[in-house]
Amino acid sequence: MANLVLVNQGMSSLDVAELTGKQHQHVMRDIRSLLHQGVNGRNFALVDYHDKKGEVRPCYNLTPKGKNYCDHKFMA
Repeated sequence: MANLVLVNQGMSSLDVAELTGKQHQHVMRDIRSLLHQGVNGRNFALVDYHDKKGEVRPCYNLTPKGKNYCDHKFMA
């Protein structure tokens, strides 16, 4: 799991969910809440991924700054 944390690189909401032990849907909800509160949306790119069943699902790609927002939100 430690290989998911890369210095000066972003990560996905899937990575955040795995690192924090939270369900991905809850991480997505919390990121949407951050965006609704006025956090800069350029730090969170909404993209699609294929889950284990092959279904297309949404997730966020986070810039390094977006990752910092999540560090404060989820790791505190």
